[in-house]
Amino acid sequence: MKLGKISWIALVVTILIALDGLYMTITHYQPKAVNNFGLSDGATILIGALFMFIITVVSVIIESRQSQRK
Repeated sequence: MKLGKISWIALVVTILIALDGLYMTITHYQPKAVNNFGLSDGATILIGALFMFIITVVSVIIESRQSQRK
């Protein structure tokens, strides 16, 4: 599988995770178990989506540089 296809799949997954985090943040979802940092589950998921977005951008940059070399 080419890196470009993987980047598109990662982008779709990142968007879905970010939407889930936004939904949990907007609805003030607070389960009974709270972590030590005081972050809600929605905020934690949004942080994870941010990391995934950064990884996706890096993979797109790598793929574009590889395609320019060919």
